[in-house]
Amino acid sequence: MAALSPWARAGVVAVAALSLALPPPLSAQRLLDQPLFPQQLELPDRPPIDTRGEFLLRADEVSYDRTLEIVTATGSVEISQGDRVLLADQISYNRRTDIVTANGNIALIEPTGEVLFASHAELSRDFANAVIRDLKVRLHENSRIVATSARRIDGTRKEMLNAAFSPCGRCDREPGVEPTWRLEADRIVHDETTQDMIYTNATMTLFGVPVFYTPFFRHPDPTVKRRSGFLSPSVGQSSNAGFYVGVPYFWAYQPNTDFTFESRVFSEEGPQALTEMRHRFADGQVRLAGSLLNGRRVEGSRITNDRTWRGHIVGEGRFAIDEDWRAGFDLSRATDRTYARRFRINNDWRARPNAPIPDFATTALYAEGFKGRSYYSVENFVFQSLRDFDVAERIPKVHPLATASWVGQPSAWGGYLRSDNSVLALTRQRGTDTNRISSINGYYLPFTSRRGDVWSIAATVQTDGYYVNQLSEGLTQPYSGFVGRVHPQLSVDWRYPMIRRLEQATMVIEPRIGAVVGPNGNNSAKIPNEDSRGFEFDDTNLFGPRRYQGFDRVASGQRVDYGIGASIYGASGGAITAFLGQSLRTRKDTTYAVGSGLEDRLSDVVGRVSVQPLQYLNLSYRFRRDQDSWKSARDELTATVFSGGQVLSASYTQRDRVLTRGTSQPFESVSLQGSSRLSEYWSAYGLYVRDIAAKQNVRAALGLLYRDEDFAALVTVERDFVNDRDLQGGTTVLLRLGFRYLGDIGG
Repeated sequence: MAALSPWARAGVVAVAALSLALPPPLSAQRLLDQPLFPQQLELPDRPPIDTRGEFLLRADEVSYDRTLEIVTATGSVEISQGDRVLLADQISYNRRTDIVTANGNIALIEPTGEVLFASHAELSRDFANAVIRDLKVRLHENSRIVATSARRIDGTRKEMLNAAFSPCGRCDREPGVEPTWRLEADRIVHDETTQDMIYTNATMTLFGVPVFYTPFFRHPDPTVKRRSGFLSPSVGQSSNAGFYVGVPYFWAYQPNTDFTFESRVFSEEGPQALTEMRHRFADGQVRLAGSLLNGRRVEGSRITNDRTWRGHIVGEGRFAIDEDWRAGFDLSRATDRTYARRFRINNDWRARPNAPIPDFATTALYAEGFKGRSYYSVENFVFQSLRDFDVAERIPKVHPLATASWVGQPSAWGGYLRSDNSVLALTRQRGTDTNRISSINGYYLPFTSRRGDVWSIAATVQTDGYYVNQLSEGLTQPYSGFVGRVHPQLSVDWRYPMIRRLEQATMVIEPRIGAVVGPNGNNSAKIPNEDSRGFEFDDTNLFGPRRYQGFDRVASGQRVDYGIGASIYGASGGAITAFLGQSLRTRKDTTYAVGSGLEDRLSDVVGRVSVQPLQYLNLSYRFRRDQDSWKSARDELTATVFSGGQVLSASYTQRDRVLTRGTSQPFESVSLQGSSRLSEYWSAYGLYVRDIAAKQNVRAALGLLYRDEDFAALVTVERDFVNDRDLQGGTTVLLRLGFRYLGDIGG
């Protein structure tokens, strides 16, 4: 043999290696027990080199047998052929047969990023066809294939014997770790053209234990993000609807549009159809989902044998009009209150299984804009009541509610102008129609004096104009016509934080006084109350000049608000904070409802206490006490323990009256919930809720979750104690398994 010159080395057409002694074949299990990829192999970080349209060869030594026409390269051999790179300890090329043979630490790097490892391979000149022994493949997203032998056909199809496929998202992070699950088969075909993985006589192992066998199985390869086809079935048992099974089908209609169709059959109700559509625009997205079932009719809390159509539809849309404006809609409608919970509708975030049943379904259409320090919005609302006692004709429609807010630039003194404006049109089929124009304009001046006391001064004027039709609430006879209001208001808020440093702590005491001056009354009975009903007096709005959130009610009259806060912060991180406050009005009127805590001249006392003696313990107590008897009007107590991944929280809530179905009733409940990170992949949670006032348990649940990069399993046991119409309380056991690339299954 004669050694090639350096010029001949750079111009050889192809290189291969011929193995004289091949090792015996390994089983797939033996391959799985070995390191998946040789640690000593270093893949090139440069792109393939194509010299004059042929290839480039790099090796420690190259020789040529002129008689047999075999070129042999040994020692760190690298061949770049087009978009592929072949690495090996030894490569031989037979010029007569155009066969490349490689031995030892073989790595074939594909243009897609896929890498094939082997101990021995015979390849065609362009590396597109090959016979491989002891194959190991690293696919997209670090998924793996091992096989005792394989054939590569046209560079797009691999046929592998005694093979196994597994995802291994944590293999790089935890070298040597076993994949959570794998599919072992007598034969695996990877069709790169159709992007399919096809198995013959496949067995799934989970944590090393065989759990499932199938003579034939097929799924998309890891490069596929979405594809049309049947999804994993849903199976379950419900005490309200019986046994059910569902088969969903996913249709990838376009790259930016897809549909999901599912047919479910309930043993006690019959078939149900569900669908979901998702579409993405260049500047937005739309999602619509719905279901339909011809089930048994519900009358009150009784289920009859008559059939009726029940269903729901939900959706949302979000659109970016330009850099300053965006628009969207929310859609939510249902035939009845309990439909979504009864039939386990889980594609609606507003009606998740075991979530609280909402009182209203809200449909909205809106547009909003942001410009500098200004904000604009136009909203339209349609409400559907899901409560038995509401009259549909009395539910309002809002078309529109338009708002515009503007904040001016601060002056040299720090003061600024602000304007908040609103236009409302609200109609009912039966009842009051309201049309309103409101504007609040004012000057705000926050500043801190040289002594350190903090001031906030505001002078505002609220102007409202109404046209109402058939207003009857609070009147002896209905009123229709125009009514207006001008309400000026001046407010001053002062607080003086005083700090004292102790040996092991820092103490802060902060007295606070606020004064509000405005005309009395100004809440005429001829002005409807549409947006100011959800008022609750507590320490967060004690000093608010406008205590109501909406425009329809104003905090009229003159008053003084006062309180004191105290805090101690320990050097080791512990802290105690407290606040106590009250309000005094100059006169008693009907500005605030009876039971609000503000109906008398001297208000109830509100306060809060928060104690964190240790970094992992927090105690919080908020309260409102009657100013005469000191009787509790509201108590909210929460205790939370947290350490690392462990959280345990207990809460108690008591209110002396809550408006329920038009009547005033007491409310008292206790809840306990917690979660624990048992290990890196295991966690658990629990929940318990009891209505003390009704002497009834509400809900209890326990759950266990395992989650790693490739597999997730959730098992929960939930007990619902509350009956609602046709929805009966009961126990639900949920088991759901999720496999990377395969989807999830459960019910």
